[in-house]
Amino acid sequence: MKQQNLIRFNLLLAIAIGLAACNKNEPVEPEIDTSEAQQLILEDNLFKANVNEITLEAAILAFGPSTKSGMLDNLCNVNIDSIAQVGDSTFIYATFKGENCSGTRTRYGRMVIHRKTATNWIQAGTSIIIEVKDYSITNLASNKNMVLNGKITSQNVSGGNIVLVGLQQPSVIHRSEGYMHALFPDGSTRLWHHARQQIYSHSFNNLIITEDGIGEVDGYKRLICWGTLRNGQKFYNQISEPVIRKRECHFKPFSGIQMHIMPQNEMTVTSTFGFNENNKPVNAGKCPMRLRFQWQKQNKSGILFLPLE
Repeated sequence: MKQQNLIRFNLLLAIAIGLAACNKNEPVEPEIDTSEAQQLILEDNLFKANVNEITLEAAILAFGPSTKSGMLDNLCNVNIDSIAQVGDSTFIYATFKGENCSGTRTRYGRMVIHRKTATNWIQAGTSIIIEVKDYSITNLASNKNMVLNGKITSQNVSGGNIVLVGLQQPSVIHRSEGYMHALFPDGSTRLWHHARQQIYSHSFNNLIITEDGIGEVDGYKRLICWGTLRNGQKFYNQISEPVIRKRECHFKPFSGIQMHIMPQNEMTVTSTFGFNENNKPVNAGKCPMRLRFQWQKQNKSGILFLPLE
């Protein structure tokens, strides 16, 4: 009996050693690196905030000389250098030198606004072309900077004046499409295309922007942004649920859902807005501080929370 037990023990020991050796020789699957996707999300949010700044201020400047009779009070550290008429077009040249009115960003650079002289920007269907040149914009909370060069075509779909929303009109609808080349402090670059609709409305003395994607590229629909990363790889940014921004929260994303697709990296990220510093849904009357970052790559997935900058 003792001999049988010893044989049985030795057999079990041999099996255990064999299994351990097999497990040791099996390759360990590397953890998924999401750092590039995290950088994409954070930079995209900054880019959209910067484009919001550009299109909002251009929409006011587009009124030209009438801007000086009151509406310019809605802009800070902006100077209309000159207004020129060439053929059937009017060109408005402006320079930005300093902080915006909310004190969240600094802007330095030039802007040119081009519209047909015979049209009035307040009329429905009127379009303007916005061009920025060496437009350096810095987020003061994060101290992150990008220098933008590019063009945007913006259409006043509904007609009306954003400044008068909540006073003389309930809402204004704009659609904009364009591209921006971005230069970062380390010398790296990115290309953004964007196509979006924005509805400006008003509630309790608070300007609200509801934005949605209207772009269609490479089989993807409802795109608000697409382009290339710093490494040259393509990305696509779809809106799943309209993103809400509020002036009282410095126009940071208040709610909504968006998806980023990185085909070459085989990764998809869903960003959900509206979380506080404890990663909980934000309470009524409070401003969100974080977003939920839900990634998926092949059969793996995970959730992180990232700051809104």
